[in-house]
Amino acid sequence: MKSNLLCVDQLQDFGIIMNDVPLQRLKREDRNQYSHSIIDENSGLHIPMDFLNPISFFACRRPALSELDEYVSVEMTTSVPWEPYDPESSRIEQNLRREYQGDIATQQIYSVDRSDPNYRSICPLALPIALGDRVEATINGVKTDGKSYLVKPEQLAQRWRISLECACRTLKKTTQRALRDWTKVKGSRRFRPTQFQLEYPRLRADIWANIKQGPCVSAEGNKYVAVYAAACQWARGYALKKESEVSNLLKEVFRDIGSPRVLRPDDAQSLTAGEFQIRPRFQYILASLTILIRTLLKIVFVKQQKCMFVL
Repeated sequence: MKSNLLCVDQLQDFGIIMNDVPLQRLKREDRNQYSHSIIDENSGLHIPMDFLNPISFFACRRPALSELDEYVSVEMTTSVPWEPYDPESSRIEQNLRREYQGDIATQQIYSVDRSDPNYRSICPLALPIALGDRVEATINGVKTDGKSYLVKPEQLAQRWRISLECACRTLKKTTQRALRDWTKVKGSRRFRPTQFQLEYPRLRADIWANIKQGPCVSAEGNKYVAVYAAACQWARGYALKKESEVSNLLKEVFRDIGSPRVLRPDDAQSLTAGEFQIRPRFQYILASLTILIRTLLKIVFVKQQKCMFVL
């Protein structure tokens, strides 16, 4: 047995004497042979404990079969289920404390007299409610500046000098979700990564694709499964009714996991030709254009900074 945890309160509740204060924490005149020990007065059991800051412990092992029959067994905990957070124990402790110190014993921490009105007295029962209101007020008080990088149809119509209807149709078809205005940038600011500018996040991983045919048709009418896997022990399958539907599945795959760096299909015709071959190339072209635009903007920004420095 590597570790057996004993609760001090559970032992004391059963009548076991638990002196859990280490010898080095006691004064010299208070130390004796029963200090820092577990004592059972009924059986005469005395277990001296060792100390490894901050844990008190004693060495133990599993008993042999002969020891179970010859040695005396001492029960250290009751068989009744133990409730560590029983509210009745707290009530009994407060009543016993009032017998010796009166009502001020449990209320003095909540009735501190301060001249500052912020240090007002709080009832113990109302303390959780008061803290909850304060946290809720703090969360509700957080506000943003209202700045958004999402391009609205009115802004696009004004920039491109097109109609509002045409701007709405353009935003519905575009793959770019937001636009950053770099004309008012001051100082050196980091450009956003490419995966935040495209509709699908980019993955720095190679994804393998394969399609398998089942021995029969499922209850939902599916007979094929398209499997996508990576070298990091990740895999995902998509059920298909026809093998030709694997090309239409790519958009769902890109939305679920992202656009991989390399997509490696097998030699199946449905995975090497047609629409399946066009969609990954289109995603690669979009990513390349975004990287090119980001590089050009960075060059223009550096040139503007140099011109301002010369002036």
